[in-house]
Amino acid sequence: MQKIALWLAASLMLLWYPVPAAASAARLRAEAEAFAGRGVVLDPRVRVPDCPVSPGLRWRDAGATALIAECAATGWQLVLPVATERTARPAALVRRGDPVTVRAVGNGFSIRLEGVAEGEGRPGGRLMVRNLRSGERVSASVAADGQLWLAGQPQAD
Repeated sequence: MQKIALWLAASLMLLWYPVPAAASAARLRAEAEAFAGRGVVLDPRVRVPDCPVSPGLRWRDAGATALIAECAATGWQLVLPVATERTARPAALVRRGDPVTVRAVGNGFSIRLEGVAEGEGRPGGRLMVRNLRSGERVSASVAADGQLWLAGQPQAD
């Protein structure tokens, strides 16, 4: 009988042992993404409270734009926005430090400038490029195919 009581007490201690906050955040994000089937937004500045059991997850609304995570044992709740096509950012086609070519075209001329990207570039966005020859900086637009065009220039086919 004493062995059973000791085993039961040890089991309850393990069950109620709080998970450290960093592990809780990683675990919560993984569980929420598995539940939603896509990425969730968990601001790294938010400290996820300890929860001795797996937090419960449910949809906040019919539009499936956010989840509510709640810990029944301690009573806390967090709202986690879910990535949608509108909120998901397209992947960067150009990364800081990448060697790039910036193009410009006009009536009777075509220019190519070799440089280094000074930031990330996503389709439809802009980034600064440092010209390798002169050291000057120019602003370039990123086309959907990843080509860079002098900002304000029409993109040739």
